[in-house]
Amino acid sequence: RGVEATFESVWIHDVLGSRGFDITEPADAVVRNCLVERARVTAIMIWGSQALIEDTVVRDTDGRGLNHSYNDQTGTPSSGTYRRVIVDRSADLGAVFFAGDATIEQLVVRDVAPDDEGWGGEGISLIGWEAIPGTFSVAQSYVSGSHSAGLLVRGAEATVAHTTIVDTAAAPASGWGLAVLTLPNETAWGNLHVTQSLRASSAGAGAAFIDTPAALSGGRVRGSTAVPRGGYGNGVLVYEVDAAPSFQPALTLTGSVIEEVLESGIWSYGAHVDVQSSAIRDGDPHPYSLTGGVGVRMSPSEETTPSLTVESSLVERCHEAGIVGWSALVQIRQSEARDIAPGGEAGIGNG
Repeated sequence: RGVEATFESVWIHDVLGSRGFDITEPADAVVRNCLVERARVTAIMIWGSQALIEDTVVRDTDGRGLNHSYNDQTGTPSSGTYRRVIVDRSADLGAVFFAGDATIEQLVVRDVAPDDEGWGGEGISLIGWEAIPGTFSVAQSYVSGSHSAGLLVRGAEATVAHTTIVDTAAAPASGWGLAVLTLPNETAWGNLHVTQSLRASSAGAGAAFIDTPAALSGGRVRGSTAVPRGGYGNGVLVYEVDAAPSFQPALTLTGSVIEEVLESGIWSYGAHVDVQSSAIRDGDPHPYSLTGGVGVRMSPSEETTPSLTVESSLVERCHEAGIVGWSALVQIRQSEARDIAPGGEAGIGNG
């Protein structure tokens, strides 16, 4: 606390207190080539301070592996760089970043379990906190075996590049297994830009953007499956919950591929979608309802008529219809839909 310190080649284990490293305002610390295992609450805590964490492993934490947070007593945000860090087998959250700013490079988060009540299990959480903004960048990272969400962005500005998120399972309480989930907080809608990244094998949807704008470019969403209760399996969900103008959801998809999904490649509910130079393919009917499998589905919300623009793109090997627009404004230019098969008897189209 209140010092400059460097910790190098340190092993901390079987922590009976709450934290392995506790870096508290106004500290400026370096943690390098360290191992923290079996901490009870948090392996590494950064609280209103500056830190460089690199070449470090945390594992078997009965709580959060990394916790980068503002000081809730003074309002001071944290600033940190996290490079070549591995977080294995945390309970509750893998790596959570509350407000401030962080540069995250080559972070590996694996096997994050929900808490005892069935909530949590997110791999990486990037959160803006009320009046304290959050600005984060994630690059060349890997998340696997999370629950609820592999990457959660709430009310923060975030860029994600060259990152893989796989095998996200549904948490018992949330019922979802989203690779990427964005939500507004009480004061900010946040924004997410994902480039050249892969989201695969998620229970529920590959990505969901709730009342927030998002851009996906040069990426791939693949292999979304149904949740345990039997629903969903979409590639990307773009959803309006709050009709306030400041929380208008929108998706820009450029140079990307969405494939091997159930129900819909993209499902928009009251949101605006722009698809450019992308492919949506291999949509299958839902195994329980035997309906769906469309490429793009546009549905109005109670307050908003959605709009869809598709340009220089391909929709193929789907069911029922390549594109469905219910009370939507749709423009299609220089694009192709092919090999669209009939759906089930209760489906919305015959191919």
